[in-house]
Amino acid sequence: MQAQGLRMKFYNLIGLNVSAIILMVWVASVATPNKFLIWNLFLALIPLNLSYLFVFLKQKQTPVLLLGVIGLIWLFFYPNTIYMITDYLHLVATGVDLVAGVQVINYVLLSAGIFLGVLFGLERAYQMQQAMLRNAPKLLSIGYYGGLAVLTSFGIYLGRYLRLNSWHIFTEPVRVLRAVEYSVMNDVHFTVMFMIWFTALQLILFAVYYCLKRG
Repeated sequence: MQAQGLRMKFYNLIGLNVSAIILMVWVASVATPNKFLIWNLFLALIPLNLSYLFVFLKQKQTPVLLLGVIGLIWLFFYPNTIYMITDYLHLVATGVDLVAGVQVINYVLLSAGIFLGVLFGLERAYQMQQAMLRNAPKLLSIGYYGGLAVLTSFGIYLGRYLRLNSWHIFTEPVRVLRAVEYSVMNDVHFTVMFMIWFTALQLILFAVYYCLKRG
């Protein structure tokens, strides 16, 4: 039974990756200003696959240190999923009145990419919570979702406005520290406002998704 469950999870993982790749190929094959979706979907696939690896290894009694490293890398890349909500700002490239065929196509492509990325994030945040806190007090799960939402909001701010990527934590740590300093010292009001609203948005999404999964 356990082998069958692992097989189903593997098939699910393959299906999700294939779905994203199909959309990436679709975007690449049409005339659209939304080519950035290819890269953003690729980035959203990284935490998706890392979370599956984390859950699989945890079931295999993997050393805590290795799980911690994988979990930390997952956390660094997780904001790329929810970040895709901000891609709606690119609608201005084709107009927002939805009266021409090219606008319809770009609405569909952009929405498909955003929905896919956000669903990847919600599902894997839930699965990570189940893997780590299934039998823990509810308060810890609330703290997990709250902390994840706050950190993700800050990550989205750094990515959208200061143009940082997740791997810069490893390749350009000084640049990341300077960006954090700037957000606190020079742009604190906007940073806090942005984080409050995006944290609230994520908490709503987490709560709805959690209820749907548990219902």
